[in-house]
Amino acid sequence: MRRNRSFSGKWLLRAAMARGWLFSVGVGMLSLQAMPVDAAQSGGIAAHDLDVEATIAQTVYDCSLTKKAAAQQVDEQIRGQLREIDRLRAQGMRAHTQLAAAQRAFIRDLSAKDRAYAEAIERFRRDVTDLAATPEGKAALAQFNAGQEVEALAILDQLQAARDRAIALAATLERAVGHRRLATLALEARERGKVSTQSVLARFEEVTRLDPGVFWDWIELSRLYQAAGQLPAARAAAGRAAGVATNDWDRMVAKNEEGDVAQAQGDLSIAKARYQEAHQLLTRLLSADPSSASLKRDVSVSLNKVGDVLQAQGDLVGAQKQYQASLEIVRSLSKQDPSSASLKRDVSVSLNKVGDVLQAQGDLVGAQKQYQASLEIRRSLSKQDPSSARLKRDVYVGLIKVGDVLQ
Repeated sequence: MRRNRSFSGKWLLRAAMARGWLFSVGVGMLSLQAMPVDAAQSGGIAAHDLDVEATIAQTVYDCSLTKKAAAQQVDEQIRGQLREIDRLRAQGMRAHTQLAAAQRAFIRDLSAKDRAYAEAIERFRRDVTDLAATPEGKAALAQFNAGQEVEALAILDQLQAARDRAIALAATLERAVGHRRLATLALEARERGKVSTQSVLARFEEVTRLDPGVFWDWIELSRLYQAAGQLPAARAAAGRAAGVATNDWDRMVAKNEEGDVAQAQGDLSIAKARYQEAHQLLTRLLSADPSSASLKRDVSVSLNKVGDVLQAQGDLVGAQKQYQASLEIVRSLSKQDPSSASLKRDVSVSLNKVGDVLQAQGDLVGAQKQYQASLEIRRSLSKQDPSSARLKRDVYVGLIKVGDVLQ
């Protein structure tokens, strides 16, 4: 079945911000109460109507650094600007835009006359600008400007704690990106027979510990647990995969995985239910993309899985129905793409499954016919690729099946 995997570090960091930082900030701000307008207007400006630049300008203007530097100036221009700012403040909200502009001009001119002040106030302004970068930070600064310094600092502490958590989460997810790359490479080394299943399993356990939100990590972990014979853990991992699935394809894969583990555990009723759920999801996907050959093939595989469980439960008629439907699909696909060796092999597999259920029903002649047709396909494929050990084994299995039914 198809896989759609993305290990982009940038995507993961964006996800970290969405899952960690922004969510934490949102939760933290649920407790932020609206500030009374009269309290916010102690400086003549309503906090909820201030834009970011006006809030920053007011905070920097009211800073003790600015007051000390201004007190040392005898320049008439500076004193005139101070008087104009006091006049605009007295007008309240009507002049808040002009007030902000006047405050910024004052800070600029005062900085030009006092180098020490200019350096100190620039650092302060940068910090205040960073704090005002979010709506919550801007609201807290407005409270600070309105004389509610203690309350504002409490809110800003909450915001900083949320940022700290986001930074920690982003670092953890970045570590997961590196571990995932190594785990993926180790998985390939395992396929080549160079490393043990247990060593790769440990790598994916670490990846899912660091970042439990990636669907395919849980699928790989479930399959590794199955290979290691740890079926309860495999079932739990498949369940986690289902929990983080975000689309019908992923949900279908997770259902199939849960079905595989349940079948391996002998829990046929659960296996049947999961396979049927997966089949329904595949049918829905195919209805949205009816020309997809790969989806049609996946449907045929799904039918075989349901048939396998029905046969194990003793429902031979139901199993034969599933196998026959699967066979019709892969035969049609093979006719549309006669050069495909994999589709021809799919046909041979379905023929054998139909043969198995016919043999179990006592129809030896019908079973022989299916087995013989499958064997002919396998012989043809083996001749086309005589170096393939798998195809030679397929022929061997086919010969045994024909021999058994003849006997």
